[in-house]
Amino acid sequence: MSRDPETVIDRVRQILRDYPYARDNDVYLYILYLRKYDKDISKYINYIPADVFKNATPFESVSRARRHIQNKEGLYKPSKNVRRGRRIKEETYREFYAKLDD
Repeated sequence: MSRDPETVIDRVRQILRDYPYARDNDVYLYILYLRKYDKDISKYINYIPADVFKNATPFESVSRARRHIQNKEGLYKPSKNVRRGRRIKEETYREFYAKLDD
C-alpha cells in the first residue's frame, strides 16, 4: 500500500507524474494540489478536466489585466499593506539584480 507523499516537493512530483498538463500550467498544478492535499479548501473546488482547463483564459492574461488597470489606469488600487509588500519585493528584486550587473 502506498502512502500519500508528505512534503510539498513529493506531492508536486506526484501530481506532475499523474497529470501531464500540470507540467505546462502552474495554475492547473496549484488547483490540483489544493484539491488533493488541502482538505479545507478542496471541498470548495470542483474538478476541472485538463481539456476543459486548456480553453480557459490564461491566468497570466488576467494578472496582466489587473496590473494594467491598477498601474496604468490608476483604478482599484490594492490595499496599503499589499502596496507596501509589493514595493519591498520590487526594491529587493532591483537590489539583487543590480548586484548581478556589477
